[in-house]
Amino acid sequence: MHVRHVVLIMSVWKERLSNARKLMAKNGIDVLVLYEAENLQYLSGVTDPTLHTCGTIVLPIDGKPTIIVLWQDIEVARKESQIQDIVGARCTESAKQRKVAEVLREFSAPGVTVGVDYLDFTEFETLKTSFQSTSPNAKFIDASDMLSMLRLIKSNEETKFLRKAAEISDCGMEAAVRALRVGATELEVAAEAEYEMKKKGSWELKHPTLVASGKRTLWIHPYASEKRIEKNDLVVIDLGAVYGGYCSDICRTCVVGSSNRIQEDLFNAVLEAQSTAFNVLKEGTTIRTISEVVREVFKKRGYAKYFPSLIGHFIGLQIEEEPMIMPKNADIEFKPNTVVSLFQSSVFEPKAGGVRLEDMALVTKTKSEVLTHYPREFIKI
Repeated sequence: MHVRHVVLIMSVWKERLSNARKLMAKNGIDVLVLYEAENLQYLSGVTDPTLHTCGTIVLPIDGKPTIIVLWQDIEVARKESQIQDIVGARCTESAKQRKVAEVLREFSAPGVTVGVDYLDFTEFETLKTSFQSTSPNAKFIDASDMLSMLRLIKSNEETKFLRKAAEISDCGMEAAVRALRVGATELEVAAEAEYEMKKKGSWELKHPTLVASGKRTLWIHPYASEKRIEKNDLVVIDLGAVYGGYCSDICRTCVVGSSNRIQEDLFNAVLEAQSTAFNVLKEGTTIRTISEVVREVFKKRGYAKYFPSLIGHFIGLQIEEEPMIMPKNADIEFKPNTVVSLFQSSVFEPKAGGVRLEDMALVTKTKSEVLTHYPREFIKI
């Protein structure tokens, strides 16, 4: 078996197609055109990177689905894909989009609505122009959020992959912390973490590794840089592994030297808020409830103005999956067998820096089970 091939059982595949078609009917979509690697894996079983990069699925609400791949990849698709109708396309992007439009025409009808998960502007215009030359009344809509909802509930097999990805990211965090020292660059710390995760079986890095020290902890997306760690620097490390296509996410805050009182106090507020959120998280809990208990902790500790609006996200084949855990989604209830990551945002205090703490948890009927196990304390080197 290919080392990166995950076998998608026929019965599971058929159930996923059925669920996809129910959502298509609900959203008025006649046919889906899918380009995202995560949707290709979920709805066909393909995991090879070349198929993820260049493959496309055309899924009608009625009729057989088709997978379009570059002609050199047909044999790989035959080995991996549950979709038996395989069409080869030439290598140029315009030729591929014309081939997609050609396949799409088999399902065209007056006023057909086509759902697309992602395309850049040029690719989208090529597809739209090619298809509308024979179906001028065709309507194109964004189906990305719908596909995230399709993938929201995780099977036992998916949960196994997420657990393994979490285990690998724990190893990555351990390696990163071990590499912390005065004079080390952020890139060196990130490299040790990424090397360890690859050795432990991580397929790739869908999560760019963040290592921020000193004032860079106040940045929103502080990807590892050439900055050297200085004495008494606060250091934030945020990373994730991928196993079986499924992602993990973990973040820790460290200090290389001595911390100050504000940093200690702010970290303890973040830790208490995260712990409180996990304690109330279970089936039926709303995003509003999570927001309220977190806000109450920050208010009690005097950090109300630093309350992060983006608390977290769901996680699976993508590192961040909809719906995001934030105020606009307040009424959404958590469902069992979903996996979430809390906290998404830093808590910034100019005198302390940016403090972050993030862990994954599986939502069950009665509780949440935290999947990342690296110690959650304020790490001091």
